[in-house]
Parts: sequence; C-alpha cells; structure tokens
Amino acid sequence: MTNTFTLDDLDAAIEQQFNPFVFVAGDEEFKLRNVVRLGEKERNTVLDQLKAMENLQQAEEDGTLDIKDVVSVIQTILKTVTADGKGAKLVKVVGDDPMRNRVLLEKWMEATQTGEAQRSSV
Repeated sequence: MTNTFTLDDLDAAIEQQFNPFVFVAGDEEFKLRNVVRLGEKERNTVLDQLKAMENLQQAEEDGTLDIKDVVSVIQTILKTVTADGKGAKLVKVVGDDPMRNRVLLEKWMEATQTGEAQRSSV
C-alpha cells in the first residue's frame, strides 16, 4: 500500500469537495462555481453583492425596497459565479422574475455552502 498523494489527487479532492452547482435549462448547462473557487476579483464582487443583499433586507424592513434592486444584485452574483463566460446567458434564461432569481440563488448557496472546519484530533 502506498502513501502517495499526487497533484492530480489533490485537484480531484478539491473538485469533489468544492464542485460547482449545475443548473440545466433545456440543452444548456450552467456551472455555478463555489465562491472559494473564484478568482480574487470575482470573489470580492460576490461578497460585495452579498453585503448589498443585507442592506436591501434593511430597506425591506423600512418599506423602501425596490424589487428591481434585489433582482439586479442577484443577477450580478449569478453572472459572476457562472463558469465559462455564460453568466449573461444564464441571466437571460432566468429572466427578471424575482422568484426565479431568488430561488436559483438560494439553491446555489445551499449546494456550495462550505461546511465548518472540523477540529483536528491531533
């Protein structure tokens, strides 16, 4: 038995743990990447938009929420996390329906949520 772990093994383990969420519309497949698998600029964009969502929740509580703002923030997130430059196409497929956008965002977030780090027994 060998105790060897290769670069290919490492990549496979990362891909398995942080695999993208796949959304299918007709013949088209969209891979929505995990935030930790994004480049720094893309990751910062997503994190900024998630913060904007928190601010929009405050606007909802204040009664000043414009649903167009919510859709815009969600669509920016979806465009950013979609692999292979297909973000704009995904947003077009989903359209401006607030519920379609919201549910797709929620499904992506659930599927790509990174679990808490486990304590080492060492």
